[in-house]
Amino acid sequence: MTIDVGSGTQPQGSIAPTSWRDLPVDHSLHLKTLIIIAIGIVYWTFMYYVGCYHHPIPKYFKSKMSVQDHFVWRFRVINSYHGATTCILAIIWYITQFTTECSKKNSDLELIMLSHTFGYLLLDWVFMWHKGFLDNGNLLHHFMGVGVFVFSAYLQHNFAFHAMQLLPGEFSNVAMHGREIIKRMGLRYSKIYYLNDYTYYIEYLVCRIFWIPTIYYFIYSCQTANPAQLIFFPFHILMNWYYCSNIPPLMGQRYREIKKIQKIGMKLEWFVPLDSEELKKNGIVSYERYHT
Repeated sequence: MTIDVGSGTQPQGSIAPTSWRDLPVDHSLHLKTLIIIAIGIVYWTFMYYVGCYHHPIPKYFKSKMSVQDHFVWRFRVINSYHGATTCILAIIWYITQFTTECSKKNSDLELIMLSHTFGYLLLDWVFMWHKGFLDNGNLLHHFMGVGVFVFSAYLQHNFAFHAMQLLPGEFSNVAMHGREIIKRMGLRYSKIYYLNDYTYYIEYLVCRIFWIPTIYYFIYSCQTANPAQLIFFPFHILMNWYYCSNIPPLMGQRYREIKKIQKIGMKLEWFVPLDSEELKKNGIVSYERYHT
């Protein structure tokens, strides 16, 4: 028989923790946790401070790109690697370990996922600050992510809620960074750009309006959810909804842009871009509502 604890269970006869302060912390595991997190930090330090300067760029496009384009392209590719790898790890978690259990001790897979994304958030934060383009949105987002992960690592419990969130949280990020990757390759006015753009919009709306907010129910109903989870997750949802509110106007603008291109008799190709100067003469210019 079992005793319910929030949305999870405890063996009969044991004292169910009623607060994050009551969670049993095995201090002998802290060294293991620190080592795995350190590996994540070292890995992402290499990815940013080596990859952003030396990652290969296809020669055909590299010759047509500026030095700044090279840097931004590499930076976005490095970011997309995190999104893709996180999605793979999260899918493995959903298949092999999915649970909504409250007070669940972190598994080794969850610790690897924590280390991977903690290292990414920390180094992305540091690298953007170091290079002078850390904006307030990323500052707040990464601060909340780092705070939640530190709590989850120290307390050794309830990271499952974030493992659950990482798939919808990263699912649209490859396409999001793909927007800049494709643009920097000179393919802003091509079919591949518009296909990737609409893919991003749809993925982002589905994941951020519906999927991620439902996860907060499991956090809120868990008696041992830590303060960072309870406080920061709602702010994360609000940030998502703010960006979601900007997407329908962007989708409409892209649709009107395509119609204008068709109206002036120009035809979009998959990998051969239209002349942006010619488009400017016809009143067609690149437009964004927010920085991604």
